Amino acid sequence: MKKKHTIGRYVEPYFRDYLGGTKGLAENTQLAYRDALRLFFCFSSEKLGKSIDQLEVEDLDKDVVLAFLDHLEKVRENCTRTRNHRLSALQSFYRYLTTREPELIGLGERVHAIPQKRVVEKLMPYLDDQEIKALLHTVDPQSHLGKRDKACLYLLYNTGARAQEIADLKPEDLHLGELAKVTLMGKGHKQRSCPLWPDTVALLKEHLEQQAATTSETTALFLNHRGLPLTRFGIRNLVKKYSNLAEKDAPSIAGKAVSTHTIRHATAMMLLHSGQLITTIRDWLGHRSIQTTHCYARMDMEMKRKVLQQLQSPSDGTGEHGKPSWQNSSILQYLDNLTKGGVPKPVHLS
Repeated sequence: MKKKHTIGRYVEPYFRDYLGGTKGLAENTQLAYRDALRLFFCFSSEKLGKSIDQLEVEDLDKDVVLAFLDHLEKVRENCTRTRNHRLSALQSFYRYLTTREPELIGLGERVHAIPQKRVVEKLMPYLDDQEIKALLHTVDPQSHLGKRDKACLYLLYNTGARAQEIADLKPEDLHLGELAKVTLMGKGHKQRSCPLWPDTVALLKEHLEQQAATTSETTALFLNHRGLPLTRFGIRNLVKKYSNLAEKDAPSIAGKAVSTHTIRHATAMMLLHSGQLITTIRDWLGHRSIQTTHCYARMDMEMKRKVLQQLQSPSDGTGEHGKPSWQNSSILQYLDNLTKGGVPKPVHLS
């Protein structure tokens, strides 16, 4: 009798043993995988007319996965990046299935053959010096929770930390003496240390003194108004609140969707403009791949290019139509024709 591979028997050990144990993935990553599988199972149940408990792995072939990905983009209007993340989650689940059931290797390989869609990289928004100053100076340290909020914003900008990394901090992660630093726990349970500015140290000391006087809770560096650890969502709301207030002094902020990651990008650009090496910025931000950090160098070069285009060349050596002579190169003309479709007309390449 053919063995039935109902999905229910694999879900719990996948999360408990494989993701949490073998792979050691962070809790937030596991939750993202959970959400992807939940959406996939609900979609498959409706598409196949079977309850989720009755779904078998063999039902969920490559065609169903492709239909699900199409559903994400066209019905749920997910962006390409989200579509790719959810595909990665499904491929992880199928990889686990093939380790448990060798007879499912063929099915798993077909799902793994589904390619990621190319993501069109956009310039990441970040706050410039003027906007950062407006954001930090918006906080009234004498107001209720003002000391906490200002210390949190300074720490975000000082370290470029992710919201979850700040939410996970405990007072003992701070070293506020000589050579002050903070120890952060990043993705993949990788620890890193960031030096702290004197201003950040002073604000953190004031915050800790105030927090010690109002509560005996010491399990988290930042607490909410109920005395519970401030979550990453609370930190994001805090950033949004003060970015809205900062629009008065820096109107340009209104055109940006400011988040904790916007501040993280600002930290990276600040380090880049100060002459730090890409490898230093990678370690500072806790990137696993140097390629992730290189995006900031590309951003900086793109913005410099746009500024250059707006400037008039000091040279009067222009060719036809007022363009600099180098822009009238026959090689550039040929390359431009390549981007317009069809077979480019031959030109003389000197």
